[in-house]
Amino acid sequence: MAALIELVRVTAADGEVRVQPLHDGHGRRCGHLDRLRYALGGRRIASEVRQVSDGDGRTRGVLVLRAVGRDPRRRPSSRL
Repeated sequence: MAALIELVRVTAADGEVRVQPLHDGHGRRCGHLDRLRYALGGRRIASEVRQVSDGDGRTRGVLVLRAVGRDPRRRPSSRL
């Protein structure tokens, strides 16, 4: 989770972080995805699962993350 928080922190204010795959090699959905999304929400990180086309007619789920309430004009803090 720390890596995802850091990726969101250093992303442009109007940008987003996309995470995939959300399934294992057998097609099973990630078992801790709901808990992860809840924990990220507590850190003021919005999340949604979007269905995106992979170009050959199939779609896949992608976790999309973005900071909530960040001023797009303000640069990310360099403080860790």
